[in-house]
Amino acid sequence: NIRNIDPVYLEKSRAFDPENRYSVPYTWGTVGIIYNTKKLEKLGVPAPTKWSDLWDERLKGEILMQDSVRDAFMVALKVLGYSMNTTDKGELEVRDKMLNGEAAVGVIYSGELLYLQEEAETLDLDYDLEYVIPEEGTNIWIDSWVIPDNAKNKENAEKWINFLCRPDIAVKNFEYITYATPNH
Repeated sequence: NIRNIDPVYLEKSRAFDPENRYSVPYTWGTVGIIYNTKKLEKLGVPAPTKWSDLWDERLKGEILMQDSVRDAFMVALKVLGYSMNTTDKGELEVRDKMLNGEAAVGVIYSGELLYLQEEAETLDLDYDLEYVIPEEGTNIWIDSWVIPDNAKNKENAEKWINFLCRPDIAVKNFEYITYATPNH
C-alpha cells in the first residue's frame, strides 16, 4: 500500500532515507502557536503572527511550550522556577492548561491543535482556540514507520505498516490521533 502515500512525503523522507528503503511516512504536521482568543483580548494582545510575538511583555506567565522540544521547554521551566528535569505531569502538560484557560498562548504541534479544538467544542467553552504558523516560517515534520534490522517479527511489522497505509485505515487513524496522514 505504499502507493497510497503521497509522493510529496516520500520525497521529503529522502532527507533521512535517500532511497525510501527503510521508512514509510506515517504522519506529518507543523509547529505553530495556539492561542486563546478571549484571553488575548482580555490582555490587550493582538493574535500572534510571528515567533517574536511570544516575547510581548503582556504575555508574561501566559506562554506554554511543548514538552518534547527539550531545549525550548527547558527555558520555560527555568523561568517558572521548575527543574529542567521535572517529571511532574502537572508542570509538563500543555493540553489541559490550554483547555482550562490557564494560558493565553503556547507552542504546539498541529495535530494537538485539532484535538484541543474538538475538546473545546465538546466542553462548550466560552473562548476559541486558534492556531497560526508564524510569518517567519516553521518546520514541517514527518513521523515514519521503520522496522529494526533485528526485528523478531519482521513479516508482521510489514503487514502492520501495510495495513496503516490503506486509505480507509489512514482516515480512521487520523480521526483518532488528529495528526495529518501522508496518504492521498
